[in-house]
Amino acid sequence: MRSNEVVVVVAPLECKHTVDGKVFVARIRALGLTAYGDNFDEAKTKLKKMFATWVGLHRKAGTLEVVLNRSKLTWCYESQYTGPQAYEIILPNGGVKVVQPKTQPQACAWQEMKELVAAH
Repeated sequence: MRSNEVVVVVAPLECKHTVDGKVFVARIRALGLTAYGDNFDEAKTKLKKMFATWVGLHRKAGTLEVVLNRSKLTWCYESQYTGPQAYEIILPNGGVKVVQPKTQPQACAWQEMKELVAAH
């Protein structure tokens, strides 16, 4: 395991809300992470922070690669990432740094956001 290198994880993102629209949920089912908020942006922001904590704890325990492989999600170390989508590095202070990919997506490729590509 590379103890200090950033991992990039491509995860299906589930976003739902209650019927009355008062509670919004963002979830990465494969990692068992669920966050709540007053709107989708708040729920996703909380989920990103939760993801960073999750990665940090598994990295410290030496189990990060094992649990990522077990999750069956697409993941790699940052130096190996060649995907077309920009990814967000979740900073220790909760901020986000957007990193552009090495390969550029095709022009005219409009796609609905269905995945969270996050790194820590």
